[in-house]
Amino acid sequence: MKAFILSVGTELTTGQILNRNAPWIADKLQVFGITVAEHRSVPDDRALILQSLRSAQEYADILFVTGGLGPTSDDFTSEVIAEWCGVELIEQAAVWEKIRARLQTFGVPVAESNRQQSRFPAGAVVIPNANGTADGFSLIHGKLKVFVFPGPPVELETVWFESTQGPAQWLTLQSVDGPRALKSLGCIGKSEAEIGEIVDRILQPTRLEYGFRAHAPYVEVKIWIPADLSNSERNTLIEVESALAPFVVQKDNQNFAREWIDLVLKRFTEIEIVDHATNGLLMARLEPLLQTLSFEQAGKFRISTQLAEIRRDEPLRPGCLWIGVGPETADGQWKFALKGAGSPPLEVVRTQTLPYPKMARSVRSRKLIVELALKMMIEAIRP
Repeated sequence: MKAFILSVGTELTTGQILNRNAPWIADKLQVFGITVAEHRSVPDDRALILQSLRSAQEYADILFVTGGLGPTSDDFTSEVIAEWCGVELIEQAAVWEKIRARLQTFGVPVAESNRQQSRFPAGAVVIPNANGTADGFSLIHGKLKVFVFPGPPVELETVWFESTQGPAQWLTLQSVDGPRALKSLGCIGKSEAEIGEIVDRILQPTRLEYGFRAHAPYVEVKIWIPADLSNSERNTLIEVESALAPFVVQKDNQNFAREWIDLVLKRFTEIEIVDHATNGLLMARLEPLLQTLSFEQAGKFRISTQLAEIRRDEPLRPGCLWIGVGPETADGQWKFALKGAGSPPLEVVRTQTLPYPKMARSVRSRKLIVELALKMMIEAIRP
């Protein structure tokens, strides 16, 4: 099956916001073996939306449309889809009452323009949205299955998962062999080409689908595991993991930063990081996750790059964790130091040789240092 993902919104085509919905949907489809033939973004323009709908009908089996379901005059996705299907928009009284009740609950005045969110193409199945006033819907046009979602990502995810009419349920029912699992192996120490040759040698003779993604500092190997995996294929996967074992640092998109933050919050009341190695890349790795914490939790973290603030030999305040990262030699040797107050006290010092000594001060190596430091800290702290 082939899918076409159409994202509607002038804010996307002008670069005002990034399109988070298309990659999110594509990620959810891959476990079902569905190929995404195209991602397309169009502004709030009726002619361009209609042209894209017709393009999808030429070669796709499933169409996913996001955006343009709001209450304002530039939200006309439902109208254009109705025109494309040659049907009228029908107002759903129950949906209008739900919209009114939701707005009144939050103290928002009910405008007449909100009513357009209760109108759907004739024959469409409404997919309730528990996080907003814009319900999604699905329909069939010719041989094409169509799902239409509100634009805000949190509402898209709600419509996708939380309704029996949503695509999560539908895709599961359509999948004869069941959804596939994705195995991910994050490798370091060899180039993308070298890793590719190892995997190709083992997997090319099989039916297993696989691919690669280079994102510093990792070369990621992706293998899609079918629900009907045979015993011989299980042995093949074991062979792949064994061949890559010297280079695998993380598995299945493991997030060392998330794991580390969760661990230290349980054990320490103050976390001080002295970073002489990464030129701010460690902070860049942690910052998006720190922003998801409460103000009290985020306030426990302190990151410094100042030489004067290194205090490894001084006693730590109760509940304090001190972390130091810095170069040991010019040829790729780096030192990681960890010291934590508590009972028993925690103290770990390790030296790591980077796999790319001639690139010791490159961005790629510094990103690798970040991941190795987080991995080392997790191993040291984990009970």
